[in-house]
This record gives sequence, C-alpha cells and structure tokens, in this order.
Amino acid sequence: MGKKSPITPAKGYLLLEILENESPESIAMPASDQVPQRGKVIAVGGATWYETIHEVFRSPAKVGQIVVHSGVGYEDVRIKGEKLRLLPFGKVLGIFND
Repeated sequence: MGKKSPITPAKGYLLLEILENESPESIAMPASDQVPQRGKVIAVGGATWYETIHEVFRSPAKVGQIVVHSGVGYEDVRIKGEKLRLLPFGKVLGIFND
C-alpha cells in the first residue's frame, strides 16, 4: 500500500508521512497559528488504555488513509533524512474518505 514504515509507533500513536498543508475547500481553516495539519498513515501503534476515559482507545485510522489532525501535540522525527510525524490517536480530527 505504498511506503514501508521505518519504525513501529508506540501504543497509542500513528506514524505519518507529512503532507503539504494545503487548504482544501471542503475544510474550514481557523484564523489562528494552530492550523490543522494533514498526513498519510504509514504505520499504526497498538491500542492503548486512556486513564481519563477509562477505556481502551484504538486507532481511528488505518495504514494508507489521509488524516487531518490538530496543529499541536505531535512529534516530528527525522529518519534516514525523511521527516515523519508521530501523532497520538486523540489528535486525529478527521479522516478523508476515498
């Protein structure tokens, strides 16, 4: 389904290929510095226990899907010269439909 993941994300995280942050007409962008970001899922960590909601939280997205996520609360990493993003499951705002 495309790119092979260079690492396995920890439980509760997605590994994303960072996509240019264009502003699709179908998504309203807020007038602030914390603009939602986009990424293509290249690996999914396992489900994790969220203490605040007292339940298991599984990934909202699958490998190959494009997600829109919060403009804060993620970690960018460089692996073999490529910039990738580790994103907690809870920061996903939406998933583009095919």
